[in-house]
Amino acid sequence: MNDPNLSPNSYQKTMSGIAKDLQTLRVNLLSRLSREVLALQSQKQSLTAEIEQLKAERKELEVQIVAQQGVSQQEIQRQQWIEQLARAIAIHLRADVDGHNSKLVKNHAQSFDRQLISLDSALHAAFHSLQKDVNSYSRDLNEQMLRMFSQKQRGEALLEALVERLDRQLRQTSDLAPDQNATNGTGALNGDPINPISRSDRRVNGAVNGDRLSAKANDVTTYVPSPPPAKKTEPKVLNNWWRGLILVLLASLSLSLQNVLVRVIFVPSQVIGIAEEVGGLVSPGIGSSFLLLMMRMIFAMPLMWLVATKLFKVNVASDLNGLIANTKKGLSIRVLLSAVLQFVSFALMFTAFSYGMKPAVVVTIFFLFPVFTSLMSWFFFGDRIPLKRGLIIVLIVSGILLTQDFFSAMSAGANINWVSFACAVTAAVTFAGYIITSAACFKQINPVSFTAINFIIVLLLSILCVMVSVPFQLDLIGFLMMPSLWGMCFLVALTTMGGYLFTNFGTKLMGAAPASLVSSSGPVFTTILAWLLISDQLSRVQVGGVFIVTLGVLMLSLQNLTKKR
Repeated sequence: MNDPNLSPNSYQKTMSGIAKDLQTLRVNLLSRLSREVLALQSQKQSLTAEIEQLKAERKELEVQIVAQQGVSQQEIQRQQWIEQLARAIAIHLRADVDGHNSKLVKNHAQSFDRQLISLDSALHAAFHSLQKDVNSYSRDLNEQMLRMFSQKQRGEALLEALVERLDRQLRQTSDLAPDQNATNGTGALNGDPINPISRSDRRVNGAVNGDRLSAKANDVTTYVPSPPPAKKTEPKVLNNWWRGLILVLLASLSLSLQNVLVRVIFVPSQVIGIAEEVGGLVSPGIGSSFLLLMMRMIFAMPLMWLVATKLFKVNVASDLNGLIANTKKGLSIRVLLSAVLQFVSFALMFTAFSYGMKPAVVVTIFFLFPVFTSLMSWFFFGDRIPLKRGLIIVLIVSGILLTQDFFSAMSAGANINWVSFACAVTAAVTFAGYIITSAACFKQINPVSFTAINFIIVLLLSILCVMVSVPFQLDLIGFLMMPSLWGMCFLVALTTMGGYLFTNFGTKLMGAAPASLVSSSGPVFTTILAWLLISDQLSRVQVGGVFIVTLGVLMLSLQNLTKKR
């Protein structure tokens, strides 16, 4: 009864069990008393029969005395003594039987009262202990919620301090080499935002691929200043380039770590330095993916708003009001469409992780999005695909097949995780659509505001989808009460914002084109981190496929860079 999870149903079962035990005790007691009463009645009937027999004998003796007329006085006296003796024996036996019965009933009544008192004391103590356990559980739950809230506040303070420190370093760099370009009127960092598509080309062409490779599976659209002017001396430019390289590498590592964390949330994993397996907090499925995306955006959306308003000095509320009022024709629809595509891409990526596919394989398949971007540009805008680009696309698709170990699985008759494969490929398709629609929006809205507004829409969509999924997956409500899941989602949100900030500042220092080349190393970093942190190893064929895909994406980026020049 000390179980803190005792429910009203179990309480009713306990009380019914006690009532049944009392009923059984009463029946047993009455049965024993009935048997003893029957035995005494049998004795009484036996004595009564003996008395009747004695009376009959007496009458016979009287008849004989009267008949014979010769019975002596001694015989009459003896007959009287016999009658008196029989009468005394009967009285004594009756008193003895009555006393025994009353004593037996009294003893049983006292025993029954003692048992009732003991049972009442036990029930009172049990319910008192249960009340203490419930109060203790409620108190512990409140303490855990307060601890989780304080951790969230400390994380926000830590991120704000990091943003301020990066802002100070960036201002110091700007003081050493002032930028020639003016701001775009929003008070952001000096320089124009890098548009994924050439400003002189109104069509979305294949150049999108090279500029958007930095936006990986869980990344967001970046708003970065233009590269430093050519007036700088060569040593300063070289130092800034190396700093930018380090920041872009940190962005890739941050986003790769995010992929590993999502894998741990869905699948129990052997984390380095921990003896027991951790993770497996939620069950696989699209409903759990919606829930994880919602919990991640609950943390990421306020952080993005803080970064946009405090660091980049962008008036996000004004741009949001403009979209709601639809002051710019067609922009609201494009922004909403891009947010929906980004939401679908995120949800499908999480679903691919949830069904057990290795994170390196999922991310490698997701890096098909430059291929789909080129195909969409050809289909919608008529951009011709050169022969070299077609060969590179074939190379990337071959690497994907190797990463999936498709040929070995087909020859050995092994099962292929088609669900995760389909989700990862569909996520790449929707992310390619997001790239094209977002590029079309950057001509009319600040990219930082665009990203913050996208986060708001993604959060609202995820909440709506979770509400729809709850009737079909009731355990989602229980997942919301897990502090460990909230902590993991907070770490996922921190890696998202870390990748966003590192990409912005690194691109400013080293330039957009080199940053996109470095960002294409996402599958490699994910493979290394998954191997180091959760011992998730790939076969040699799969590792070769990862490097082939990375090489193909890198070649696409170089081709786009050459085409721009």
